Amino acid sequence: MKKGERYFIKKIIYSILLIFMAASAAGCGSKAKNDGP
Repeated sequence: MKKGERYFIKKIIYSILLIFMAASAAGCGSKAKNDGP
């Protein structure tokens, strides 16, 4: 695997994770604990 491809895939995974966490926080709201990242 090329270095560029690896970086691109990593970026996509990170973006999806970030969006998922944001949606989770917005959906749960006060239910979510504040002890995690």
